[in-house]
Amino acid sequence: MSAELGVGFALRAVNERVQQAVARRPRDLPAIQPRLVAVSKTKPADMVIEAYGHGQRTFGENYVRTL
Repeated sequence: MSAELGVGFALRAVNERVQQAVARRPRDLPAIQPRLVAVSKTKPADMVIEAYGHGQRTFGENYVRTL
């Protein structure tokens, strides 16, 4: 998905695909709504803020743990 299309467009597209997958899941599975976790590790703050403005509330980052 191209960054030029915007964060809001990308989030809508991904959420639509998730909802389509939810609609196809077997009915005998629990009806638990999946949660989209946006990866913010390498993204600029303005992009994360824009995603938040478009309704994204769960963000995640991971780092190598050194001992």
